[in-house]
Amino acid sequence: MKNRMMKTTVFALLAVCGAVSGIATAQELTPFPPGMPIRHLMWDGNDYFEVPSGYSDRAPTVYDSDTAAACLAYLGTANVLDDVSFGPIGPWASTTNNAMRTITVPVANSLTAVTSFDLRVTIWDTANFGASPMVATTATPLWQGTFPINNLANGAYYLTITPATPVTLPDNQVYVQLQFFTRNTTTQVSIAAGQPARTFAANLITVGPGSSTDNWGLDRANNGILEGGAVGTTDRQRTAFTAGTCINQAINLPLIITGDVPVTPPSFVSLGSLGNSVNRTEAFTAGQVKWFQFTLPGDVSDAARTFLDITTLNSTIANTTLALYTAGGNVIWSDENSGPDDLAQLTFGIGRRAADGNGDQKDGYDGELLGTDTFYLAVAEGGTRFSDGFIVTPVSPGTAGNIQLQFRSNVAGGTLAPSVAPAGTDLGVLLSPGAPGTSTLPGLKQILWTTFNVCKDINGATEDNYLDIDFSNSDPTGDADQEAFIFNSIGNLVGYDDDSGAGFFPQFSYGHPGPRGPYVTGGEPFTGINGGLAAGTYYLGVGHLDVRELANADTDGRWHIRPLGGDNLNIQSDFYVGYFDCNASCSACPADYNQSGGVDGSDVESFFTDWAQSLPCADTNLDGSVDGSDVEAFFVPWQNGGC
Repeated sequence: MKNRMMKTTVFALLAVCGAVSGIATAQELTPFPPGMPIRHLMWDGNDYFEVPSGYSDRAPTVYDSDTAAACLAYLGTANVLDDVSFGPIGPWASTTNNAMRTITVPVANSLTAVTSFDLRVTIWDTANFGASPMVATTATPLWQGTFPINNLANGAYYLTITPATPVTLPDNQVYVQLQFFTRNTTTQVSIAAGQPARTFAANLITVGPGSSTDNWGLDRANNGILEGGAVGTTDRQRTAFTAGTCINQAINLPLIITGDVPVTPPSFVSLGSLGNSVNRTEAFTAGQVKWFQFTLPGDVSDAARTFLDITTLNSTIANTTLALYTAGGNVIWSDENSGPDDLAQLTFGIGRRAADGNGDQKDGYDGELLGTDTFYLAVAEGGTRFSDGFIVTPVSPGTAGNIQLQFRSNVAGGTLAPSVAPAGTDLGVLLSPGAPGTSTLPGLKQILWTTFNVCKDINGATEDNYLDIDFSNSDPTGDADQEAFIFNSIGNLVGYDDDSGAGFFPQFSYGHPGPRGPYVTGGEPFTGINGGLAAGTYYLGVGHLDVRELANADTDGRWHIRPLGGDNLNIQSDFYVGYFDCNASCSACPADYNQSGGVDGSDVESFFTDWAQSLPCADTNLDGSVDGSDVEAFFVPWQNGGC
């Protein structure tokens, strides 16, 4: 049974490194340490709970000062005010009386010990950084909520809040204030040296939707009053990174606001109901975005065993990008360079099909699509940015040229071709002591694949007859929750594990139960708990919770697993084997090739499996090579019933 605990994270892009320490004043910022994950929380009306980082609210994003941020730092303040404009680019840039659905705010704990506080979030219609106080004492908030945060562990978090009823924001400019109080009081938490930071900040971005100035209010005296005036000498501040990738870039609050948007589909070319093969070549002017609408004659899904691949092969524009939208204007998935070189491709449904050139295989990882929906495909040059609400920010100045669209599918009654084997790191034949892994980021919604060959049956017959796979050297933060799958050479699932290792890591142990390991303490002992593993070639796929295999994966697995989690944390697969050579366990009599004690059809299957891969035991005539003469050397004694 799979452990479905929600324990997911996503890496923030880090510009600078630094040790985490207590925050001395309201103006001090401490860069995140390397590998600092940002976790995602939601408020359910009574308490916060953690959600997969792949989660997104289905209301369109109308303000986003977070997604494209490259640099993050803990912010030591108990009271901060920032301006939020819904223009110049965004669905609320020129609308009024808009309905806010959610607001996502940054909360944190920069120290090791847990911390508790009350968070008050206030949205003001008007404020003035140059006035004192910045918010008039007679002002009435557009919305305000207080949220008790109990025993928050070390780290940084995005807290998504959904007000009980949508909040009406009258125009395209508001101010968001975060205040942090001692639990069950209206006394702001201390910001003295040694106290934890309760929030964090990011570099000011300009890509939208929405925008913010380089001014904000920081309550330096921690007296609950934001005293405006001259920049720097009052609570009106302009703060910048002083080192790293974002040096001299302004800093503000990373916020995300979603809300109702009157969605009007863009002008489009209708492709109707897609067939199994559609080709189009379109001429693009510099910076142009073209839209195509289509429906599907059925579901594109694992269960239906159907797929849809969209590629931009043979385009004269060298760098292309694609984004698929729902009829409601939400981005399903976008891509810029999964195809060969810098060309885009999208792949949905069941996998897997061969890659084009040096591109990625068509594995279906971009999602599953319902045949009852209508879809909109945006096509443009690479560098174009896509947002919900059919919002597209084209690359500028852009390049003119042609983009060739190719749709390939079997949803219109076509056949599903056999799956190709997954591409990944190939370890070859494993011999003692094994093969150490490399810590690797798989990418969002991706699987890390490793191919390995076991040249002799792992059956525990001797003390050195074992194979262990350890994942404990993966992401060191303790936030990773991985699932691991082992497929055989024809694509069927033969092994699965979730949490047998240290923390939330998987592990495998085949063969002899004798003492060895654990290689990193904290998991189950490596005692051959997974039983035996026949000689052959195997494919290890590792992803972050949640990963879903096909319903009949043990008999028709197609090397297919679907990553549903949103994590991108380091994975490292370390292989340990005890045997030093392959020939030691080859059968003395080729007729009983699998050493079962009998001569039957299973020996034929075992022989040809090894012979096809040129494994050492298939050299039945002992001439030093695996070729056609070994077939004869096997079949002569097999037909005679033994040697």
